[in-house]
Amino acid sequence: MKTVVSTLALTMTAVVAIAQTAQLTIKSKESDIPIAVVQSFKQDFKSTSSDWIVVPPQLVGDKYMVSQYNNLNGEAPKSYSVLMRGPEVSGEALYNASGDLIYLKEHISNTMLPPAVTNAVSAKYPGYLISKDQETVKQGKNKLIHYKVSIQKGNDKRILAIDESGKILRERK
Repeated sequence: MKTVVSTLALTMTAVVAIAQTAQLTIKSKESDIPIAVVQSFKQDFKSTSSDWIVVPPQLVGDKYMVSQYNNLNGEAPKSYSVLMRGPEVSGEALYNASGDLIYLKEHISNTMLPPAVTNAVSAKYPGYLISKDQETVKQGKNKLIHYKVSIQKGNDKRILAIDESGKILRERK
């Protein structure tokens, strides 16, 4: 009986903890976003369709973690996240209320690969053809650019992660 009561109490505690961490997405119209933020976004990203999301300051933090959103509990928004979608571009940009870009993550498919990347593929995998590629740009405290390249020679297929200098970071079959 003690085990049943203990298990029940532990389960209830877990349910309450999960309920307290449940978070809501606050989508917004562009007209509700400060003009400085909208202008900065349009200058930084010329095309792409986008969804605006208001981000409470406690979720932005030092690491720019923006994967979940919470209600503002009456606080004025401090950050604005823009989810971008386009035919060959997807990503997320995070701006502060002044319109300064805080964090960016962008995926671009079928991009022009730098010569260092194509040379690295040719050198290590002679005879392989590039069948698909994607550029990933992350910008926050540091800027990181790398390329995901799918290569193929006959039935042998591989996926490579290569930095912009041509260094192969990861590979898998």
